[in-house]
Amino acid sequence: TEDGGVYNFNSDLSLISGFPILLDSKPSATPTVTKEGLLVPLVNKTFCIVNPQGQKANLEIENISGSVLASPSVQDGKIAYYDKGFLGKVVFINKKEKTSFNVTGIAYGSPAILEKNGNVYLGFITQSGNLSIWCNNFTVQDFPVEKKINGVFYNNVVSNGNYFYALASNGTLYRISLEGEIIAVRIPNATTKEGTLSVAELEKGNSSVFVGIDGNLIYGFNENLELLQGFPTTGTGKPVFTDANGDGNPDCFVLTIDNKLNAWKLK
Repeated sequence: TEDGGVYNFNSDLSLISGFPILLDSKPSATPTVTKEGLLVPLVNKTFCIVNPQGQKANLEIENISGSVLASPSVQDGKIAYYDKGFLGKVVFINKKEKTSFNVTGIAYGSPAILEKNGNVYLGFITQSGNLSIWCNNFTVQDFPVEKKINGVFYNNVVSNGNYFYALASNGTLYRISLEGEIIAVRIPNATTKEGTLSVAELEKGNSSVFVGIDGNLIYGFNENLELLQGFPTTGTGKPVFTDANGDGNPDCFVLTIDNKLNAWKLK
């Protein structure tokens, strides 16, 4: 909750023993769900992890100079977040080893993590379109990659494991390779200043990209920015995918702008 209360429910929506608990400070951003539990950035400039049994522990991180105002990115125990301040920086934590990269300009959201061929890459874009890609293996040459992309960006980049994707406020969706090669598609008659950008794996090993525009439509694209069958569909925000009817295929659940829940069979 906004006051730092943490609740944990079972599938019957009954409160699990040991909950609720109260954190030492209020959250500064939406928590992130991890395999270990709930990762919560706090306004006292620390992180707390709450496990499913109701035990909480502080995560040892370097001092935060500004504020963490977006959900940290988590992947296989690796954590990346944006320390938003006068001199901003992106921080990457891997097995308690911390690496930080300075950022020039204001940005929204958190860096995206991409793991490929044994290397870990971080992608990050500022509001004015300054894109950086860092590699955690400093023996790899030609990193960081830095690009200027046309547009204003109110979302940060996301990754599908092969590429980074960025969404400009004028409805342009960009795909950026690790080498900095860029392709783009423009969503017609759409703006995305308050839009959403997300990735979901509809088939094993095949992730798709989803854009919620300023309105009541959600677009889905494959990794080559080709429109998916059945999209756009009515809805707002980020879609959720699960096999609700038991046919072995993921179904799409979205909220609509008039507060309804829609479910779409994709196949």
